[in-house]
Amino acid sequence: MENFKSHNLPSYHIIHELDLPVSSLLYVYRKTTYTQTKYMKNKVGEYRYQQNISISELARRTGISTTAISNLENGYTSDILLSHAISLSHALQTDLYDLFCIKR
Repeated sequence: MENFKSHNLPSYHIIHELDLPVSSLLYVYRKTTYTQTKYMKNKVGEYRYQQNISISELARRTGISTTAISNLENGYTSDILLSHAISLSHALQTDLYDLFCIKR
């Protein structure tokens, strides 16, 4: 799978040339899609660690799932509901702009 990166061709050319089974094509498509997604800068994990709060405790306080919080901290999401952002800033007792690295 690593070989296709060296071609420097658009992904549709790569898939055609490799003649892969459908399951592999889906893997290549998903991998390409995820690597192109920009993550949302945030300091949720940093503030959570400073206050010694577990992900499950933060989830309980905010009503946001542990998976969503983990994805946000690890850069696997590019968007968040404003209500969730506000809940996180209240639970972590920090400024919303600072928490999500937003310049004023």
